[in-house]
Amino acid sequence: MDEMTRLFSPSCWVPGKSRDEVMNEFFAGIMEAYDSLMSNNTIQKDLDIPYGPDENQKVDVYGDVQDNLLIFFHGGYWVEGDRKYCLTPVPATLDGGFAFASLGYGLATNGRTLSDCVSDAVKGVEFLLQKYPNASNIHIGGHSAGAHLAFQAAVKVHSPSIKGLLLFAGVYFLEELVGTEIGNAINLTIDQAKLNSCDPTLLDGMFLRKSVTWNL
Repeated sequence: MDEMTRLFSPSCWVPGKSRDEVMNEFFAGIMEAYDSLMSNNTIQKDLDIPYGPDENQKVDVYGDVQDNLLIFFHGGYWVEGDRKYCLTPVPATLDGGFAFASLGYGLATNGRTLSDCVSDAVKGVEFLLQKYPNASNIHIGGHSAGAHLAFQAAVKVHSPSIKGLLLFAGVYFLEELVGTEIGNAINLTIDQAKLNSCDPTLLDGMFLRKSVTWNL
């Protein structure tokens, strides 16, 4: 593992635990959250809703969508992860009066680029805005690569219904990834990195009414 990839790998930085131990605990946690949610028959679920032809271009919605909706993108450095396995926040989201939409996207594999991931994110958010026109208090969030896609979708869709962003442990400035294991896995060029980096000034003039959670 090259040094820059190591710096961008949270699993390398947990005191007292190996990377494998951290990853095993992480996957055990997300599987437990998934199993618990699937077995809870009191929670309304609308699963595998397609917004495009790709297998990953689907969204799962938990709870009854009224005014409040949180749209969430999974992480995985744009090459792995799944909308089914980022559901730990669902119970707290529902308790807070929001429905939760876990939005999948095509990965940057098999010839697809990072720009294609961003395009899917935008398309998915636009689909949800059309499907739930009465949802006027929409927040968009994500973890790691998902935080990057949440930012990109929000600024490109630029809807007055989008009132907040929740960006957790995100990857926003991508030029540092060019030439690393992470960048090479998605064939990241300097042009793609510049095109898809997140410019915080683009938030100016948006309709956000809450502070952005921008965890670096």
